[in-house]
Formats: sequence, structure tokens, C-alpha cells
Amino acid sequence: GTAQILGGIMLYELSVPISCGTIRYDESIPTPRFRPFTSIQAGDINNQTEFSLFAHLGSHVDAPYHFCETGKKIDEYEIDSFIFRKALLLDVETGKGGRITAEQIRNQEGVSDADILLLHTGYSKYCFNETVYRDDFPALTKEAAVYIREELPNLKAIALDTMSADGTDGVHTNFANHHVLLDTRDDGVRALLIYENMDFTPVLGTEGFFSVYGIPLRLRGIEASPVTMVAEI
Repeated sequence: GTAQILGGIMLYELSVPISCGTIRYDESIPTPRFRPFTSIQAGDINNQTEFSLFAHLGSHVDAPYHFCETGKKIDEYEIDSFIFRKALLLDVETGKGGRITAEQIRNQEGVSDADILLLHTGYSKYCFNETVYRDDFPALTKEAAVYIREELPNLKAIALDTMSADGTDGVHTNFANHHVLLDTRDDGVRALLIYENMDFTPVLGTEGFFSVYGIPLRLRGIEASPVTMVAEI
């Protein structure tokens, strides 16, 4: 991430630029492709690029439609859904294969008032190290996902410094955490946005609330989008 001073306010980038080398969840995920459409070097009057990108690659946000056919899509959210005034960084550091528990979250000051939780597992430092980053990375327990959705009514989203709210065993657990957080419920309890592949290194040690902007591309009719996330402190 990068920091910039703007009128006395510090801005910190919490997302990771996307490149052809961006770490993928597994080998089935297509690599980003950047193709010159026009090129000054080739004799054209300008440089223009065509690109193709998997919606869940790199820093991105999942909307409910990702796992729920009746859930909201990215473009169906009002823009203020992606702007947070009470972001809270939680230290839930855990190692390979670790799981964030409901108790870890419940015991941290301010969680009941936060509108987004930035869950720092310690994997921010590995976001460019494929060998470590995608090998049995930490995730939520199902109990933690239930707690986050049911007991924190002010919350609009969570953000993780790992590749998924579910672990590498997601296929075997039917991505239970995603379903808990995203599925439409008969009781009307709102679904949450899920930001994944974030880098919290620039704001480590920050206590209390601050503002975060996690605005996606407004891609119509789909379930996720790349995102640039910025913290304002």
C-alpha cells in the first residue's frame, strides 16, 4: 500500500494492484490479460489497452449474488454502501490453517459500533508470496460468521487479508461462511459485503475508528468486482 498526505489527512491504500502475476486462488482461475489495442511504439497515435479479468482476482468485493441467486448484485448497491465511517482494524492474527473465532471478535472494543471490520490475520505480509499466501490460509469459523451477521447490526461489510472468508477447504464445506454472510434470509437480516485479498500493512497498529472507501467498478449484473480500498486517517 501507499500513503499520501492530503490536507493534513493521511490516505493509505489497502488494496493490491492487479498484474499478470497476481496470486490466484488456484490454477483454474484465469490469469489477467492485458492486450494493446493501439500502441504508439507500433505507429498508432496513442496507447489503448484491452484487458480481461476474473472478477474475484486480487483485491475485490463479493456481493450476495456470488452465492445466492436472490442476492444483490454489485450494481444494485447504492454507492454509500461501499463507504465506511467506522472502520475498525481487528488483530485476529493466526497462522497457517488458523480459524478466526467468534470470541476473538466479540472481545475487541468497538465491534458493536463498527460498520466494517478489517480482519488482520497477519497474512497481509504474504500478499506477494504465492507459496505462503494461498497454502491453507486462515479463515473464519462458521460460528464467527454467524456472530458477525446476527449480532453486529451496524456492520455493512468485513474485509480480510486472505484469499477467502472460507479456507482452502471451501469446496468441501460448501463455502459455509460465504453462505452465512451472503444468503438472503427469511427474517430479513441484511447480508454483508465481503472484501478479500486486502493488505492492511499500511494501517497496522491503528486503534479506534477511521474511514475506509472500498468502491468497486460498477459492473452491471454480476456478483463481484475488483476494488481499490483506501483508508483515511
